[in-house]
Formats: sequence, structure tokens, C-alpha cells
Amino acid sequence: MYLPPEILGHTASFLDPESLHTCILVCRQWRQFFTPCLWRTVDVSKQPWSRLFSKGNRILPTQERQDYIRDLVFQNGHHIRELAISADWLLWGSLAPYANRLMSLTILPLQPIWQSTISQAFDAQQAANPILTMIKNVVPKAVFGYHAEDICVRNLNMTRACWYMVLINRNLRQILFCRKACKSLVPFSFGLQDYAGIALASQSRNFLHSALMAHPHLARLEVGQYADDYLLTRLVYHIPSATSFTHAGAVLFDPKALPNPPHQQMVLRSLIFKQAINYEQFRWVIRSFPRLRQIVVLGPYNERLDDDFTVLPRLANSSMQTLSIARWALLCDAQVHFHSVRKLSVPGHIDDGHDDPSQILRWFPALEQYNFMRGGTLSNPANYHQPSHSNVDHVYRFRSLVVEPEASLQTVALFNIISRAPFLTRVELQVVCPAIVSVLANRCRSLEYVHFHLTQNCSSALAQILVNCPHLKVFTGRNHQVNAVDILRLPKWPCRNLQKLDIIVVNVPRHKSKQKRLLEKLERKLKLAKQNHLAKQNHLAREVIAQLEKELEVQLQMPRGPPLPRSQRCQRNVFAKLGRFTKLEEVDFRASVELNKSLKFVLESGLDELGSLNRLRRIAFEVKRRRFGMEEPAWLWNRWRMLENLEEAGVFCVEEGI
Repeated sequence: MYLPPEILGHTASFLDPESLHTCILVCRQWRQFFTPCLWRTVDVSKQPWSRLFSKGNRILPTQERQDYIRDLVFQNGHHIRELAISADWLLWGSLAPYANRLMSLTILPLQPIWQSTISQAFDAQQAANPILTMIKNVVPKAVFGYHAEDICVRNLNMTRACWYMVLINRNLRQILFCRKACKSLVPFSFGLQDYAGIALASQSRNFLHSALMAHPHLARLEVGQYADDYLLTRLVYHIPSATSFTHAGAVLFDPKALPNPPHQQMVLRSLIFKQAINYEQFRWVIRSFPRLRQIVVLGPYNERLDDDFTVLPRLANSSMQTLSIARWALLCDAQVHFHSVRKLSVPGHIDDGHDDPSQILRWFPALEQYNFMRGGTLSNPANYHQPSHSNVDHVYRFRSLVVEPEASLQTVALFNIISRAPFLTRVELQVVCPAIVSVLANRCRSLEYVHFHLTQNCSSALAQILVNCPHLKVFTGRNHQVNAVDILRLPKWPCRNLQKLDIIVVNVPRHKSKQKRLLEKLERKLKLAKQNHLAKQNHLAREVIAQLEKELEVQLQMPRGPPLPRSQRCQRNVFAKLGRFTKLEEVDFRASVELNKSLKFVLESGLDELGSLNRLRRIAFEVKRRRFGMEEPAWLWNRWRMLENLEEAGVFCVEEGI
């Protein structure tokens, strides 16, 4: 199949590696065109590369597998620009001499079996590897802290292979040694601890300087191997072009022993600490990198214990835009005020008495997004035991509040934050109580995106959000139960831009016919008789159950009269009010449990009132307990060209291309 190269190039930009791998099997022209696209990014943790580089259940890959991969890399290695691979395959596949045009190198962790097994077969196999001889000549052994009695030769060879890849690829923009991968690599040689944390040996310092200075375009770096402190404190000399740096090890350098004022690196934009950092080191970082836009501190913070601690002068920063910090106490001790931070993320624990959010959030006057990340905790401070509306002087001006799953927030603390954030436009919470829903409805009138889950009924507050928030576009979550009376009695809904809605209409008033009341009476008698049968287990109870089941079957087979107008008038009015959201694209009526007196999704009850929703793309119904008729699927097809999802019962979506 011949296609112009322009069409193939446009198609390749939309394909994932697995699809590209399939395309090269179509014909010779496609193989010639898609092979460079496929080999541009090689990540052995994803398909199809994980299948190609798989060892199966073996500790070592077979010699045939190694030869096969070596041949593939020899033919296509010049196409590779981004490589993510474990250190062992650098030797097995002999990628080092052939993948020499990389722009990104990521060293992935070894498989668990490698971390616990020292394979003599590997050392014997690689002893005669000519690639290993080449690596030894370029990366000297003295650079690393190798001791034969505690570190195997395999780890040293893999470490040297990684740095050999760094040396031969002069166009690298990114070097990442994953933290777990560093556990299988040999650290650099070091001596006593000095002002820059761990003092590297002279051979290690010279090697790092020559290896990194040979990459003029290097922008992102994560090395580990006890070299983080050394590189961070001398970043301006070794990597002047770095825009992102990750400190994976322990932060041990002493800021008091470094030059004051520090030598500033003006290019760095992102800095990540994966372990603890103290307030003095934090202040040194802010002063040394004045144009930082993002800083992440994931490690815990050990608070000061000295009694003679004096409050430091306030240090202002106007470049930072994103801040993620594990403990508020670090900011309190460091006394750094960020005037331009727009996104604040809290991945750690906040429960100290002096960690008053109302005080600390005042340090971020430009804050727009406030996130509680996975594992983040916010307890109620000591002076915030009750919800308060009186502290109107502490008004938060951020517009987004996001609480990720598994983040723990006490209700009172969350209530106080929301009650003082009237400018919120986006709220993404987890399970909340009715008090939180009420404060959202009454205080936050600018909401556009709302998502939360409920375990209790708060119908009036949910309906009030639709009344008080005219800019609302998305209102989703589980168990959003709203009484039909609340929908009908409330004023006209102003949120005409609503695009996505999850709602469960309950307590729909109905006038029951005589036949309906008789059926319900028989069902109650049958249920009670079965309970007595389980208790007594006698012949009389079985006869009663059989008689009731026979009567119920007769009533179900009897033809039903036409629906009563009084039973359908309320449902039709509810559907008509929902049909006024003319920009609605998705609506979900499903409930997690069976509910009585909910809407009947049939045309006779007013489902056709939703026909005014011209933009509707997806609708989900509750199909249990005969809530959905037989004519409705045909109506959905004729109105919107919707078909039922085979994987989800009751979910109808617009078929693309029809």
C-alpha cells in the first residue's frame, strides 16, 4: 500500500510505539518510513520494548536474545534520541557504541531478582565482552568508591557503562539516574565530609567536571551516587545551562561554610529535593537561584531544637510560581515570602499549632491554586476548634482548591479554608459532609468546576449551588441526590453554561393506582412470610409463601392501565427543567444503590423533554427495577445517534463518524 510521505508523516505523529511497531510490518515502504519513528524513543518499561528486552523468568537473557538485540541496535541505534533502559542491558545489548546520538538518557531500576542475586554467570559472560574493555579505557575505576569485599564487579561494570553512555553522547539534554536505579550502581569515591556535604575525591570531581562540561546543552540532571551536594553547590561552574536539577540523596551541605553572598546561577528553573532539607539550606537555595520557578521538597522536616534561635530577617522572592512543600514549619523557620507563587501543593503533614493556614497563606498574595496531594494531611489547628465566619479579615484569593485521593483533611479545617475563599472557581474534593456543601453554595458564587462525593443527603444545598453559581460548567461526583420538590420550588437556574452534570433525582411524588398498591402489599407480605419461614421452618409457612407467590404472579400478568397524569406531571416538570441546560454535553442519573421514588426514564414520564439538549454526547440512566423502557433506545438513536455502551449498562454515547 503506497501512501505519500506527507500523509505517513502526519499519521506517525498520532501513533504510539505499539502502533508504529505494527505499521512496519505492513509493507517495505511503511517499514522504511516508520522504523526511524519507532526507534526515536526506546523505553524498555513500555511496549513493545518491554517485550523485546524481556528476560522472562531467567536471571540472564539467552545468548540468542542478546545477539538479536545487538543486531537490532547496530542497524537502528543511530535513530535513537530518547533512551530509557536498565543498566544491565547496556552491557548485554551492547548499546554503548551504537546509540551515540542520544538527547535523553534515563537509567531505570533493575528487576528485583538482580538486586538480591549476585550472578557469577554474568561476570563470567561479560569478562570476554569487547565492549567492556572499551568502557574500562574511558571510565577509570578510581572514579568510583569500589571495594571488592562489599560490592560485586557487576555493579561496577554497569555503573561505568552508564557513564560511558553519558560521555559518548555529546548532545544530551537530559540525564536521569532514577533513585532506585542508583541502589544498584557504585557511588563516586569520597573522603571526609566538608562544607559541601560529602567531599568527593579529586578523581571523582575531575571526572564529573569533564563529563558534564562536555554537554553544552544539558538542561535536566538527576545523578545521585553521593554527588548531589557537590553538583548543587557548584552548579554555576559545572552545568551553567541546567534548567532542572533533582537532589535525590541526603542534603548535607552547610550553607554557613559556602561563599556569602552565594554565586548565583540565573538559568535554573526547577529544583526537586527528595529528602529532608533544613531552613538554612532552604534560604541558601532561594538566594543562589534567584530565577527559580518551581521548588519541590518531598522529604520530612526536622524542626529546630535550639532555644537560642532568633527570627531570621524576611527573605522575599518574586520569581517562584510553583511550590510543593511537605511541612509548613520549614516556611515558618526560613521566613521566605513568595510574592509570585500561583500554585501551592502540600504533600506532607500540617497539624502544628503554629501552622495556622490563615497566617501562612498570607505569604502568597498571588496564589491561585491550592493542592493537597496524595498523603497530605490538614488537621484543625489548636485555635480553630469551631467553624468561624467572623474572621473576614483573612480572605484567601486563590481560585482553585484540589484535594487528591488519600489526602486527609479534617472537616473543620476544610470548612475554615473554604469559608474564607469566596473567589474559588474550581473545587475538587473527595468525600465531604453537608456543611461543606452548604458553605460552597453560600460563600463561593464564582464556581465553574465542582467535584466531590457524598455519603449523606443534602438535597437543598446541592440545588442551591445550581442557583447561586451562574458560571458553573461542571458539577460531578457520586451520590448527588436531589429531591424533586427542591428542583421544582427553587428559582430559575442561571447556570446556562453547564456542560457536565451528575444528579440523582429522588423522592418524586407519585399517585399510586389501586393495582400498584395491591402489588406492593403482596410484596411486603411475601417478604414477611419468607422471614417467618426462615425462623420457623414449618409446613404452614411454606404453604403461605407458595400462595402469595401465586397471587403476585397473577397480578403481574394482568394488563396495566394507562399511567396516571398526576404521577407523571412532576417527573415531566423535572425533565423540563433539566432540559433548559441547552449546553449540556454529559449527564449521569445513575445511583450506586437502588433508590425508591426515583425518576422513571421513559417517554411517558417526560424523558422527551431532554430533546432540547442539542449538544448532548453522553447520558447514563439507572436501568434497575424497570426504570428504563423499550422504546427509549430507539428514541435516543433517532435524536442523537446514541448507542448503548457494551461495557456499561445504561450508558449511551454518540457514535463518532455517524
